[in-house]
Amino acid sequence: GHLDEAIEQSLSIASALQEIKNGLTQRERAMGGTADTSEPCAELMRDILSFNVAGEIVKARRSTLCAVKGTVMALLFSGRFDNAFIRDNDKRIFLQSFPDAFTWLVGQLITYVGEQTIDSIVIPPSRQNDTPFK
Repeated sequence: GHLDEAIEQSLSIASALQEIKNGLTQRERAMGGTADTSEPCAELMRDILSFNVAGEIVKARRSTLCAVKGTVMALLFSGRFDNAFIRDNDKRIFLQSFPDAFTWLVGQLITYVGEQTIDSIVIPPSRQNDTPFK
């Protein structure tokens, strides 16, 4: 009856979706991606990436670049495409982009994350001698 038809149709849809997924995976691998859809590990997120942005050197933590899930930035710098990037002679990721715009974007992402690492915490001078901050 109707239930059997619905099951048959859903199996057909599932099969078509699997074919689409396989095609996308092949295309991603052809572009140099890994086709790994798992979340990047915490260790990978601690990486500091070096960029040559149209001749200007910029460094950014991978976790900052991936802060807004589902964005192009998060996908590009998640580690899936690390082998596909064009790199300069010093192995920095080369981006033909406006350095000021890229630096601004990284700054906005840092603000978005509210990322404060042990390296970047600034204790106000008035609090530096307070017991909790020692």
